[in-house]
Amino acid sequence: KRAQAALKHYRGSVLKAAFEGRLVPQDPNDEPANVLLRMIGKKPKIEDNPEEELPKSWEWATLNDISTIILGQSPPSSTYNFERVGLPFFQGKAEFGKIYPTADRWCSKPKKIADKDDVLISVRAPVGPTNLASEKCCIGRGLAAIRAKKIILSKYIFYYFRSIENDWGRKSTGTTFKAITGNILKNSIIPLAPIEEQSRIVNKIETNLSLIDKLTITLDTEVERSSSLRNSILKSAFSGNLISYDPPIDNL
Repeated sequence: KRAQAALKHYRGSVLKAAFEGRLVPQDPNDEPANVLLRMIGKKPKIEDNPEEELPKSWEWATLNDISTIILGQSPPSSTYNFERVGLPFFQGKAEFGKIYPTADRWCSKPKKIADKDDVLISVRAPVGPTNLASEKCCIGRGLAAIRAKKIILSKYIFYYFRSIENDWGRKSTGTTFKAITGNILKNSIIPLAPIEEQSRIVNKIETNLSLIDKLTITLDTEVERSSSLRNSILKSAFSGNLISYDPPIDNL
C-alpha cells in the first residue's frame, strides 16, 4: 500500500517536472517558443508572470493565444437519441474515461461541436477533469473544448491540464456549484515549450505513465491477493483448520 501511494506521488511528479522543463533536456536547435507566438501574430504579454522560472526557450502564454475555446451548450432534449443518429453527445465528466469519453447518447441537432483531438474540460461541478475527443462530438454546458493552434500539441495542453487539475477549484466561481467561466479559461496561462520539445515531453510522459499504470495493476493485484490470504488465514484459524490437532493419548 505504501508503494501504491508512492506511485501516485510519482505520477504527479512526472507531470510537474514536465512543465517546469525538467523532464526532457532542452535542445538549442529547437525554434524558441517566442518565435512560435510571433508566427500566429502574438507576442508574450503576460503582465503578472508566475514565480516559476521557465527554460530560456519557453514562454508564458494565455490559453486564448494558443487555442480556440468552445463553450458547450446543451441542445433540446428532444434531439437526443440512443440510435447513434447525429453526433455523440457529452454533457460532462460522467461520460469521461481514462483518456477518452464514452457516449451513451447521440444528438441529431448539436449546438456546439468539438473536433477530434480537442481537449475536453469539465467546467461545472466537478471542475478540472479532462479527456480528449476521439471523434467529432456535441458538447453540453458542462464541458468546454480547447482546440489547439498549430504551434501547440493537443496532448501537451491535455497533460498540462492534468498537472493542474486540483488548482481549478481556486479559479472557479459560483455559490450553488463551482464553475469555470469562459474568461477564466481564456486568461489562464500555460508554459509554452518549443514545438519539438512539446513532442518529446508528451512521449516521455506517456512512457512513464504507461510504466506507472502497469506497476499499479501489479500492486493492486498483490494487495487484493494479500487481503484474500489474510481473510483465508483468519477463517481457517477460527474454524479449527489452521493447524493439525493431535488428540491426547489416554493414560495407560
